[in-house]
Amino acid sequence: MILTVTLTAASGQTLEKKRYKATRISEAPVINGTLDEPVWKTGEWIDDFTQNQPYNGQKPSQRTEFAVLFDNDNIYVGIKNFDTHPDSIVNRLTRRDNADGDLSGVLFDSFHDLRTAFLFGLPLPV
Repeated sequence: MILTVTLTAASGQTLEKKRYKATRISEAPVINGTLDEPVWKTGEWIDDFTQNQPYNGQKPSQRTEFAVLFDNDNIYVGIKNFDTHPDSIVNRLTRRDNADGDLSGVLFDSFHDLRTAFLFGLPLPV
């Protein structure tokens, strides 16, 4: 499985397309939020992001890594968010589809129309 990651600016311009190869696994990881099982070490962890706000096109000020694993039935996404000042993480209670604060997630453009996607996201812990 090869994923194409497209980063877009707020203006809708495509910055660049990056390719990522997901890793096939034979044993499913336990879903517990720790990402410390050996199966996660088989995946390729990538941290090559570009920020959108506040400095569009620049390297992010905080590091984030992700890995994608899959088997015959599921796709597993692991995300590691690093923060040098975790006391500054912001979470706000908002209405659905109006997320605000520090979030992490993945979007799947299953129709490959570059317009719609299924978002799976979580607020960062505080």
